[in-house]
Amino acid sequence: MSPAAQPAPLLHNEEKFRLIAEHTSDGIIQFGADNTISYLSPGYLKQLGYSEAQELVRTPELIYEIVHPQDRDCLFAKIFAAIEVKAKDLLYRYRARHRDGHYIWREDHANFEFDAQGHYLGAIVICRDITERQHMQEALQAESAKASLLVRDLSARQAELTAARQHLRQLAVQNEFEREVQLKHIAREVHDELGQLLTALRMDMSLLEMRFGALDPTLLTQVSGSKDLIDRAIGAVRRVAANLRPPELDLGLVQAIEYLCHEFAKHHNTACELKVTTPDIALDDARAVVVFRILQESLTNVARYAQASDVVITLGLDARELGLQVRDNGVGFDMAAVAARHTLGLLGMRERALALSGHLDIISAPGQGTVVNLRIPVDPETAGSLS
Repeated sequence: MSPAAQPAPLLHNEEKFRLIAEHTSDGIIQFGADNTISYLSPGYLKQLGYSEAQELVRTPELIYEIVHPQDRDCLFAKIFAAIEVKAKDLLYRYRARHRDGHYIWREDHANFEFDAQGHYLGAIVICRDITERQHMQEALQAESAKASLLVRDLSARQAELTAARQHLRQLAVQNEFEREVQLKHIAREVHDELGQLLTALRMDMSLLEMRFGALDPTLLTQVSGSKDLIDRAIGAVRRVAANLRPPELDLGLVQAIEYLCHEFAKHHNTACELKVTTPDIALDDARAVVVFRILQESLTNVARYAQASDVVITLGLDARELGLQVRDNGVGFDMAAVAARHTLGLLGMRERALALSGHLDIISAPGQGTVVNLRIPVDPETAGSLS
């Protein structure tokens, strides 16, 4: 069917597809079951500067070549491991080579598809350029190194050291706050704008099916396939939006943790009990997000490593501090060995707590399970500034 002979609703749908692509700054790439590339968004092409023809012929081996040599093996090992265990999604960072020769930092969120028998069907990957954010983190690390040097001369430069620490704290708090604000905004844009466009597109496809399906069986088959793809895209949009900013947080911290506990128990076949010692807990959004993210990371670690059958989460608030405890009956671990590896997940949890003048303690031993204790001040005089 030539473009001139296409039904008006179909042309309208193509316009909506173009509108979605043109207004999505993140890159979108779709892989088939054989890992060949079946779709590239304009945002994806802009990030690295290669042409569509150059990108469409990339095999996994050619993609491997444009990844930074220090990131290649680790990145591909993570992806293959996720597919092996049939993970639904995976979030990862790496550096990729631009056509001009320099490297950019990327944060990708991959959504994997499997059939009922567990066979890999392909993946949709949303790619975000985080080079500026990475530079901010590197600047923060540089400031931290500077503060460490000042500690050695504490007696002579106490005032300067105190000021540097305060500056670091403000940078960390501001960085965390701005990151969550950005994630919240992006999540709403993805859910509201992209979700609504995809829903409208599906309705148009259904209308097209009703009007012309009986006249053209081939068109009916194509429309049915397009509806299936749209349904998958709607599901991916919802998952991405939820991962960026859990909507349950808008209902309150306790409700969000209840939801997280329920989802963890459902997906990991592990009992999860929530004990709330303070019924009404009202926190500002930044502190609530930090508590939620630390709990999220703790439960992720339980699912990956603990082999636990039972998890107990305790949440409470006193006059000056919010307390969160996550206790599991899993295999535990050697704390000294883990500390020597400088595990990024645990370091990230501690950094989130420190950004709000809080502290995170982890207690574990082989065969004795693990306990994570988080304390965050809620007194304005002792808590980090969020403005």
